[in-house]
Amino acid sequence: MRLPIHGTLLVLALIVPTRHAVAQTGAIGTHYGVNLTEGHWEQEHLGVHGEVRAVGPLVVSAAISKLIDWPAVTGLTGSAWQVHANVRLRPPGTWSFASVGYGFVVVRSSVQGTVQPGTTVTVSDSEFADTAVLGLQAPLQYVRPFVDLYLIYLLDRTGQVGVNLLMGLQLPIPLR
Repeated sequence: MRLPIHGTLLVLALIVPTRHAVAQTGAIGTHYGVNLTEGHWEQEHLGVHGEVRAVGPLVVSAAISKLIDWPAVTGLTGSAWQVHANVRLRPPGTWSFASVGYGFVVVRSSVQGTVQPGTTVTVSDSEFADTAVLGLQAPLQYVRPFVDLYLIYLLDRTGQVGVNLLMGLQLPIPLR
């Protein structure tokens, strides 16, 4: 039984990138990030991230960050975390340096403060939004500097688009 030519091409299109992706690397690293939504650097955060080449040009990427100056109001304490997860398109190869992708971001924050003497208020919130990412990385062999620009709330037409910038270093790791 012979496959028609378009069936053969489909099988090859699935097998060749998969075989090629097995030889690719993933990466782990650290980053420093800021929120640029208001036009200036605010809500600085530090974190870790990782990525794995799935198939062909598809890369699965995730980053988790802790805001280091949260909340930035005197008299309040608390913490905030954010998680970015996305699927990117990055051409395979050692000289590939640009990527574009789409995914989501989850932000979790909590704040505690004293409203009146003897009265403490605790507020927690979680937020989920869609995000697009534009990425650049230096295609170096051992340590790769990178910059990722996240555009947040693209599908939410009620507010402005948020902007996060992550900069850091990543180390390539073999998948086998």
